[in-house]
Amino acid sequence: MAPSKQEIRLEKKKKKVAALANLTGLHEEDIAAGTSEPGCSQIPSVCDTEPEHKRPKMDEKTTVSRKEYRKLKKALEEKKKQLKSVPKIKLKTQGEVASLDVRACDRIPIFLEDIQHLLMQSVFGKESPRTPWRWCTLEKHQQVTQTVVLVIEGIYLYHYSAYQETFSETKKIFHTKLETVMPPYQEGRIVEEFASVPLTMSQRELLIRQYGSLEEALEAMQDPILMLKSIFPIEQTIPLEGSRVEKNKLPPEDVFSRTKLLLSPLQMIDEGYPLPLRGELATKCQDYLLTKDKYAEVTAQSPIFGLDCEMCKTNLGYNELTRISIVNEMYESVYETLVMPPNPIVDYLTPYSGITAEMMKEARKTVPDVQREIRELLPADAILVGQSLNVDLNAMGMMHPYVIDTSIIYNLTGDKRFKSKLQVLAREFLGEKIQENPEGHDSVEDSVATVKLVKLKLSKGMEFGDVALTKKRENRHKDKSFEQLLAEIEGTSLEKSLQKGRKELPALIVSSTATKANYEQYIASKRITQDGGKTDEECGKISCYQKKNNKAAIAKTCANIMDSAFAMTHVKLDSSQLTDERLPDTLARVDKWIGMIWKAMAYNGLFVVVMGGSPISSSGASFMEVKKLSRADKLEKLEKLPKK
Repeated sequence: MAPSKQEIRLEKKKKKVAALANLTGLHEEDIAAGTSEPGCSQIPSVCDTEPEHKRPKMDEKTTVSRKEYRKLKKALEEKKKQLKSVPKIKLKTQGEVASLDVRACDRIPIFLEDIQHLLMQSVFGKESPRTPWRWCTLEKHQQVTQTVVLVIEGIYLYHYSAYQETFSETKKIFHTKLETVMPPYQEGRIVEEFASVPLTMSQRELLIRQYGSLEEALEAMQDPILMLKSIFPIEQTIPLEGSRVEKNKLPPEDVFSRTKLLLSPLQMIDEGYPLPLRGELATKCQDYLLTKDKYAEVTAQSPIFGLDCEMCKTNLGYNELTRISIVNEMYESVYETLVMPPNPIVDYLTPYSGITAEMMKEARKTVPDVQREIRELLPADAILVGQSLNVDLNAMGMMHPYVIDTSIIYNLTGDKRFKSKLQVLAREFLGEKIQENPEGHDSVEDSVATVKLVKLKLSKGMEFGDVALTKKRENRHKDKSFEQLLAEIEGTSLEKSLQKGRKELPALIVSSTATKANYEQYIASKRITQDGGKTDEECGKISCYQKKNNKAAIAKTCANIMDSAFAMTHVKLDSSQLTDERLPDTLARVDKWIGMIWKAMAYNGLFVVVMGGSPISSSGASFMEVKKLSRADKLEKLEKLPKK
């Protein structure tokens, strides 16, 4: 009697499950005793041979019994469920090109700020104000059980690259290894940067009430100039007593510092600004010049210059510089010239550029001439202002660290992806009509408009002209002090519920070799405790410990790690440990520390290691991995189960 369709389908399912079980090592013995190895299943694989008949006969020996089939199906479903719940870091293009597996000459590093965004998403999940969307995706972030950060100050990228054989544990643990631009070396700077990530829900709520949104709080707390100092040659000035206060004093018409409007390196990369970085950017910008050999630190009183360029199409098929205009804060023209491009013009683009063939007969200067004159003209702390200024700087073949882009600081849609034209911004906020000349745009007129827009925003506030920021700040509490807000938050049921679960208490552990930073500015804790010092309750909602040396800090981390949803440890290696004779042993010890913390962590925990903070180089290395339950761990757990 021929088998029915239902019986044939069941037989096919059995064989498929048997084949999949054979591949994954999930068979009956594996489930019951946990003693077999992957690939050693006694169940034959149906993938090894081609079946002779499309419809198997019932008198053929079945691959598995019904009982075995149900067990295998249940085990496979459980495994599938586990795989779906495991967090994973998936690199995007920007993360892939920063990988240490990429040749150094082709590598474009990520920034410490990128790592902060990853940490915030692991802590706050969907409510995180920032995500690492630019360089990676943290899949199943809601399943992250804890986040552990180890900051190792004193060593940097060179030490890992040159002594990779020493980092056996590190290479075994981490698949994601990226070059990372670190902030300029300064005592306590790295930990302060990491500590600016909110560590508790109560702290998050407090910052929202203070600033209107957590995103704005982060922007207010972080130094906008910090990472620029790692990229551009900015002199580290030591201010005289009272001089810094004087420099940061706001001009009479400004209500906040103009430095808050500067683009960060991340924004500059995303917007296509030229930067003196390695990899593809270095290839693209290899012939570009810096506007100064050395820059001064920008302040609230640094001068603003509006810049606009006009371009014409040449026989190379793209637009090249033909006119440049620069105005100062008083809307006075300080530089104006026509530029003869190196290639013949095929289209003057007159309706947009305002350039005609007759005008270009008077052009005598070349791009190198313009570059030289601009380098002489601009002061060392000049702030350049423009609408989509990246286009102008690329046309000029120049790079500048201090930039304000009116297409970014003004937003009429609430979506940063959609930018308004300068003509629209001038009409809506200045009440002026520009770019209406039928003979084309006027670069002086455009430059003046951008400076006016910046000065208007400086006189009104950060949220002025930005629909998204205005909405976020509708409930901002300006009349309450920090202490009042802290007391209000600590009295909420949310805070009380967090206090009940000790797993939610973040831990901050530093060694005595690491200089204490001003943590009070960033976290709710009021002090760092010494051994046998204050209790957690006296310290605030964050458990803080300062140990006598690096070894003790690592030991404390391993002992307390399971009590914390977020743990950050900072150790520092002094110069005596990094001599040629002691360096291999020191790095081997660092590798051992990493292995110890990894072993002590919870499964599905995110582990981030940052090597950086050296006076020699700002090229650091960051490592990140989610701890998964391996097959060996599963077998070990099964062996510990009581025998039936």
